[in-house]
Amino acid sequence: MQAARLEEYADKAEYFKGLARASVDFWDKRAQKYGAFEEYYPFERSYPGLAFSTLAMAKIIRDLELDPRRYKAGLHIAIKQLEAREELEASNQYLAGLAALYVLSEIMPDMVDKAILDKRLRQVMNTQSSEGWFNEYGGPDLGYLSVSIDCLWDIYDVSGSDQVLHSIRNAIYFIDALLIAPQSIGLHNSRQTDYIVPYGIVRMALMVGDSVQMAAERIAHILYSHIKDPEHFLFLPSMTAIGCIT
Repeated sequence: MQAARLEEYADKAEYFKGLARASVDFWDKRAQKYGAFEEYYPFERSYPGLAFSTLAMAKIIRDLELDPRRYKAGLHIAIKQLEAREELEASNQYLAGLAALYVLSEIMPDMVDKAILDKRLRQVMNTQSSEGWFNEYGGPDLGYLSVSIDCLWDIYDVSGSDQVLHSIRNAIYFIDALLIAPQSIGLHNSRQTDYIVPYGIVRMALMVGDSVQMAAERIAHILYSHIKDPEHFLFLPSMTAIGCIT
């Protein structure tokens, strides 16, 4: 979807959109047939598989203006699982699931329980430490925190909540306080990630006049100003697993 918006891929935009639509079709059939969202094993009910895939599908349906009724059966299965399950040990997963519900509440409001949305948002906001990090199996993790920031932006785009925007600010301040150089990323992570995804940070860096803008700009500069260097963390072998962020 993002590639379809890039000027350099303008001639392939429809091709990429077709791939996105095919992904939703595949996801919907898989959800209906097995009611399972695999991460590693066939037919497992993986929470991150559920949360991240549903969020991606919901955003494709919204952004391509697809008819959500076509995918109602699969979405119903995903929504009921997300409303029934919690994952407080891995906050980035839980925020992805909550973001999926928020996006779905925008495109299919009758299918999402608003009371559950409000309860879950209060719950996850209360888990953010005063330092700005969310729990990842017992501690902070900068890589997963950057994923959480992305998901918080998805929630903010639907809810417009000042509380969510404040949460994003606090998370960015925490990353800024610890980040000395790209090589320092893995030194502060409870789950040994060695990446920081850029979207949520760069988006805050573009918010002119926001008090945290300078911190976000500083993070982006430290992490990505030398992106053409073959030793940059983006090109490390471990980064091949980025598509499986959980």
